[in-house]
Amino acid sequence: MKISHLLAAVCVISTLGTGSVRAEPGKIEKTIDLLHQAETAADPLPLLEKAKEELKNFNPRPNQEALIAGKHVGPRKVAGVDLGATKHKKEAMEALDEAIAAAKSGAGKPVAPNSTTLGSSMDAPVGDFKSKVENVIAKVHMAGEAKH
Repeated sequence: MKISHLLAAVCVISTLGTGSVRAEPGKIEKTIDLLHQAETAADPLPLLEKAKEELKNFNPRPNQEALIAGKHVGPRKVAGVDLGATKHKKEAMEALDEAIAAAKSGAGKPVAPNSTTLGSSMDAPVGDFKSKVENVIAKVHMAGEAKH
């Protein structure tokens, strides 16, 4: 009888303890869904801004207990994963800012590039809006990897 009570207590504690781990990937999935919708939307700007708000509220830091559980991982490894996740979120935010700027300039609509829009990656042709959003999606996936 004591074993069943103990087992029930362990199940309840483990469910409560993993709630935050499961919540964060949901934010990433919602962000990615918004970005996919923005790729084909007539007016992608509101969707991109919602995605930015979701990403801004995403905590990229890994759950240290989940990272260490069952592995021989020291604090240096945890710090490295944490640093990498934070770096990926920053890169995703920067790429999302570029996509928002492109949407504000009308790049969501197909326009033939001309010689005045060619140059650095920041001055990419207006017609490459979709590739900018796909770049953001890839970076958001990388930012969310530490949570899985």
